[in-house]
Amino acid sequence: MLAAADLDHWARSDDPLHAPAFADSVRPVIDAGLVEPVDADTELTAGVRLQATPGHTPGHLSLWIGGRCVITGDVLHHPIQCRHPEWTARGDGDPQQARATRRELLAAAAATNALVLGTHFAGTSAGRVRATGDGYHFAPENAG
Repeated sequence: MLAAADLDHWARSDDPLHAPAFADSVRPVIDAGLVEPVDADTELTAGVRLQATPGHTPGHLSLWIGGRCVITGDVLHHPIQCRHPEWTARGDGDPQQARATRRELLAAAAATNALVLGTHFAGTSAGRVRATGDGYHFAPENAG
């Protein structure tokens, strides 16, 4: 499964960094009929859903499990972005949208005490997001 919005975006892209990778590594899989495009906010099975989290890419998706765990993907690249959601990553295609999306995801994670799995975090990527007076704080889970 791949996000329909991202498939459309990258299929039309002439970006010299990403277009060749799409043509080489993604297009053949699509042409073989092995890709199921999904729209945003898709329930995969009971309690497991994809949520639209655009900004890094137009169709970026994060995965929520049971409403109490979220795999962030490229919404967050470093725990410091919890404290400073306005800080964007170099690869964010739409920095303004990425900031808004990051704030929304952090608010939802803090409100539900969700386990956050920061896909790009070094060391432990699992933790909880706590609201602070002026933002959020990422508190890593104890490993044992």
